[in-house]
Amino acid sequence: METGRRLYEVAVAAPLATTLTYAGPIGQDQPLPVGSVVRVPLGGRQVTGYVLGEARPDAGALHKVRPLSEVLGTGPFFPAGLVPFYRWIAQYYHFPVGEVIRTALPLAPGLKTYRRVLVTGLGNEEDILTVAAPASWPWLQRLAAAGQLGSAEVRRLWRNPPERRTLLSLEKRGLVRIVSGFELAGGRAKTEAVLQPEGRLAELLGQGGQAPDASCFDSETAPLRRSECKLLGLFCDLAPSFPDHVVPRAPLRQAYPNHTPALQRLVARGLLSLHQRAVLRDPFAGLQRRPCPVPDLTAAQKSALASMSAAIRAHEFVPFLLFGVTGSGKTEVYLQALDTALALGRSALILVPEITLAAQLERDLHARFGELVAVLHSGMSDGERIDQWQLVLHGQARVVLGARSAVFAPLADLGLVIVDEEHDSSYKQEEGLPYQGRDLAVLRAQLAGCPVVLGSATPALTSYWHTQTGKYQLLHLPARVNPQPLPQVSVVDMKAGQQPSRLFSVQLLAAMRENLAQKQQTLLFLNRRGFATFMQCPDCGHVLECRHCHVALTLHRAQNRLLCHYCGYQLHPDTVCPACGSHRMLGRGFGTERIEEEIAAFFPEARTVRVDSDNKKNRRTMLELMQAMRSRDIDILIGTQIIAKGLHFPHVALVGVLWADAGLSLPDFRAGERTFAQLVQVTGRAGRGETPGRVIIQTCRPDHYAVRLAQQQDYVGLYAEEIELRRQLAYPPLTRLVNVRLSGEHEAEVERGAGAVAAFLRRKAGPVVVLGPAPAPLVKIKDRVRWQLLLKSSDLHALHALCDELCSQKHRLCPRNTTLQVDVDPENML
Repeated sequence: METGRRLYEVAVAAPLATTLTYAGPIGQDQPLPVGSVVRVPLGGRQVTGYVLGEARPDAGALHKVRPLSEVLGTGPFFPAGLVPFYRWIAQYYHFPVGEVIRTALPLAPGLKTYRRVLVTGLGNEEDILTVAAPASWPWLQRLAAAGQLGSAEVRRLWRNPPERRTLLSLEKRGLVRIVSGFELAGGRAKTEAVLQPEGRLAELLGQGGQAPDASCFDSETAPLRRSECKLLGLFCDLAPSFPDHVVPRAPLRQAYPNHTPALQRLVARGLLSLHQRAVLRDPFAGLQRRPCPVPDLTAAQKSALASMSAAIRAHEFVPFLLFGVTGSGKTEVYLQALDTALALGRSALILVPEITLAAQLERDLHARFGELVAVLHSGMSDGERIDQWQLVLHGQARVVLGARSAVFAPLADLGLVIVDEEHDSSYKQEEGLPYQGRDLAVLRAQLAGCPVVLGSATPALTSYWHTQTGKYQLLHLPARVNPQPLPQVSVVDMKAGQQPSRLFSVQLLAAMRENLAQKQQTLLFLNRRGFATFMQCPDCGHVLECRHCHVALTLHRAQNRLLCHYCGYQLHPDTVCPACGSHRMLGRGFGTERIEEEIAAFFPEARTVRVDSDNKKNRRTMLELMQAMRSRDIDILIGTQIIAKGLHFPHVALVGVLWADAGLSLPDFRAGERTFAQLVQVTGRAGRGETPGRVIIQTCRPDHYAVRLAQQQDYVGLYAEEIELRRQLAYPPLTRLVNVRLSGEHEAEVERGAGAVAAFLRRKAGPVVVLGPAPAPLVKIKDRVRWQLLLKSSDLHALHALCDELCSQKHRLCPRNTTLQVDVDPENML
């Protein structure tokens, strides 16, 4: 390596436990900023890397340092202040820091090759068109007019041999340059074509007054043509309406579709120039900023807000648990606490577990804080997410709202972090980096020195435990803000008596009929999508399973398909039984589509809408749903957990839970806690307006403590039951867990690897209990067999030390084609 070159610590997007050192570009005066994305050599390939800072030179190893290949992008993608955050995550979750950063950045910027075409000084439209047959002229005219072709169009042309030969012929004649290299993959900046006045035109427009007459630009040798006069007149009419008289090409194209030849001549005269400029996609486009009066707070709300505001002003890390019943006004407390942070010039982060909640809350935030708000979640387009990230990175947006991945938002000077519905398991990512968004939100607040507010009507048992041990401060909102009491809850035992339907009790149908007559809305909850949960042969009992996963296929009648909910594999419903050849395959079980069909039979006049992940996948459809519910265009709303969390539907007077038992039989020690939370949350959707609410819970296990305490909406009672069970079984929050999962295509290799890992862990265990190995409950997913072990200990240091040793030896212990994943604080062990 040449002396005098700067050295950089680079985290590569590869499964490496350590960062690497690379030399910077030759003759570089200024250091690369932290957060720069670079292309670096690793072995014999090129990979993406992220600059974490300058590295200290090691005299003995300087000759081994390789230079980085290229700096990508136009600036840093994350601020230096996030580097300690990334390092902590990598250490705690035993995950490579480069892959942590790749997870954190929107669309995981990586490398891809590109090829662009640029017109040279010798290229003009006439010469370019003579090279090719008329069939190629449309794209050649675009090339001549714009002066370039982007990588997407060149990629399309390159796949067509005649078009590729045309491009190469243009290059051979010196009319174009074909430029290739690497660029960042993922969301592309949106651009628009603009026209800028030049020369005499710019001078005359700069003088103000009336638009100059076209005759001002005639020359003795070449007077303006009629088409040029027309285009120039349109431009001069529009120019005063735009900053610096730079006019987007779109309105000119609309007014004068065939203006390209005239534009080229005006460019040649030096009166106009054509450019591309970046424009930001606005996710709030079409969302009017409505007046938002600030309501008076209750005494409990004022007390909670005072505690939060004091911590914000003191720049002090204080973890608050805001425990408030459904409808107690937690959102208004959030908004007024945000106001305090923003008034001090600081920023704020708000996490919600679902896109549905983000869609609801963004209206309130936009109404209160306008352009200071950015939204980050997967329900947006790729381009919108990239643009929103850039707004936050450059300090133009100081409030970020999003789902779990928004915890990585590049906010500076954080003054407040809020995690709404903090109990929700959606905050845990299962694929890739298995992080818990709620815990990382607490960490961000701690690193920033600001309060964090965890809000819920059904707090996670661990969070409430922290209030009892003094780690968190408890803030309580015990009553609803409106004069209505909490809903009246009835439990119907579906085992007793004859019901008119397997899905609907007499009581629920009568209540729905009465509710419809009173013009009130009904919400029906079932946490299963599809029409039938499995297809079974009545002749031999065979159940149709996915060929890639060890799970039954679900019938989706709306799509006329049998679908696997894990890998997407599908079959036609008329499939013959593979075991006996029978054509009589029958659907068993039920999902939201089945409920929708039965409602149409019972209440044909009702306006019914079904909401689940099959048909409501982005923020715009959810915004439309919110509006339809507010304007009473829906009578009955059927849905999965999407509609059970935190949504405010003031006209819903009745909630029906069709099958409360769904989650109670899962092999999960949190089954009771989660069932209770789900029932209380969906109960809270009723009676939030002027009409008292009513809830009917259908179950075959009415005596189960989770169902009984949910009927009473008694969280403290649930906590007492659960904490005693956890104490007896040594489960969190009294201990900590790590799930070690091995997966591979060959069951024998996976089983052998799991045995080797188990033997290694038991030799090194110390105070850590090692359970397993055993096949995972879902033993095969996406053609990969899965075995797992569970590590349990109250000694967190010993647990992490054991995981460190395991990660350092995993390549020796596991067969070549077997993958080992360490999941710290697992939420799902299926």
